[in-house]
Amino acid sequence: MVTRNDNQGLTSFDGTVSKVEFQPSADGQYADQYKISIKTDVSKKSGYMYEWVPLSKNTTDKEIPTGSDVERYITEIETVLPEAKKPELTVGEIFNLLVGKKFKFVRKTLGKAYKGNPAKEFWVPQQKL
Repeated sequence: MVTRNDNQGLTSFDGTVSKVEFQPSADGQYADQYKISIKTDVSKKSGYMYEWVPLSKNTTDKEIPTGSDVERYITEIETVLPEAKKPELTVGEIFNLLVGKKFKFVRKTLGKAYKGNPAKEFWVPQQKL
């Protein structure tokens, strides 16, 4: 008999954020999002990991809905980069504070299950290196 195990895969990695891009929805069907490019060495191979943080339809440059994925992701950024708490910063400026900095990233569930769909997990910065 073959033994089966629940392989959880990669749970954390160290990486440097090389770029943050705002990607507007092409057709309005999907949400606008921020794409975070993270240069890393995983399993002794150099490459990039990517994280896409979707924005709620109610998100503006200066306002984010409480409880949204982007609000929870920004809370994680504020934990490792206290300067992200400055009230004059826009959403884009907060994400761009990550660029050029090295972090330990962990897999974390930020949202909630909705209409039978499981909550999405994100790679979030846990510790500045």
